[in-house]
Amino acid sequence: MHCSYWSWLLGGLVAASATACASTQVVRVFDGQATAGPYVSDETYAAYVRGALLEASGEYQSAAAAYERALVDSPESAAIWVRLAAVRCRLGATAQAELSQAYQLDPEYAPLWREWAQCSLGRGQAARARTLAERGLALDPDDDQTTLLMARIEEQLGHTERSGELLVAQGMRSSGSGAVWRAALKLAQRGKDATLARIARAGLRHAGLPDPTRATQGARRLALLAVIDRALLADDLDLARQLAPRARLSAGALAVRAAVVGAARAAHNQAGFVLDADPINADAWIAGLVAADLLDDEARFESSLARWSPAMGTPSPEAARLYHDLLGRRVGSAAAHAWSAALPSHATPAPE
Repeated sequence: MHCSYWSWLLGGLVAASATACASTQVVRVFDGQATAGPYVSDETYAAYVRGALLEASGEYQSAAAAYERALVDSPESAAIWVRLAAVRCRLGATAQAELSQAYQLDPEYAPLWREWAQCSLGRGQAARARTLAERGLALDPDDDQTTLLMARIEEQLGHTERSGELLVAQGMRSSGSGAVWRAALKLAQRGKDATLARIARAGLRHAGLPDPTRATQGARRLALLAVIDRALLADDLDLARQLAPRARLSAGALAVRAAVVGAARAAHNQAGFVLDADPINADAWIAGLVAADLLDDEARFESSLARWSPAMGTPSPEAARLYHDLLGRRVGSAAAHAWSAALPSHATPAPE
């Protein structure tokens, strides 16, 4: 590991976080929202994040084990019980015990009803799933995921028109929701509904997002990157993450990409997501710092700065460029040039 180039961090930026370590408040990011709360052990939070990553990758058995580990120290967390129930359902279990435990802890927790509905739908109980999903929507009418689930349920019940109405209403309520408009477009294609297709495409255009039936077919890497950039700028991390592997972008590189194009919120959320699973990812750490700087949020900047680890290795050239510019803005050009000069040659940012 090349510690010398990180010494510029210790000489400049780290000083800003000197007072942060004394705080007992911790900022965590859930569903894209930064929330301050009481301290949660690193082991518990790491286990929860590992579970979320494994669940997103379809590794449900391993995800269940991670969530179980998180529950050892946090048995009163309805959120963790719900995630455990979700993966158990996907493994074919009823997960009734986990769902009941979450209900006892927090019956007003909207994701509980969404996952309960999803579990029922997976077992062929569409009518029951609709009742459960309706309860979830009543608790959180703006939740895209519950609306998407409700639309699938209505379609399975043969209520295609009602499914389209739900999606359009949610799209109008949350105009930047690419997932909802894409679902509406797919529904229109399945039902050969030209009117719904026009509305969905108009919604995607209004949100500044591509039509997935046209923009991504046969696209080469540059075209994919352009689509990813637009998704990041629209704060549609879901679409960006789906497309990133096709463009050969790692999770850390996606965070850097978001920072490069100025998508500060997306960069902040993606960087936090990566660092929770891989605390020594230098690219994600730099992207998080740059995002906080772009947002002019000193609290976030100090929180991101505190996540630096001496185990971090060499950043990618793209991340090195970002950090060079960040040092120039916050410390001075001399520090920026000296830090870049200390980098290994393969990581040195190209001159402008």
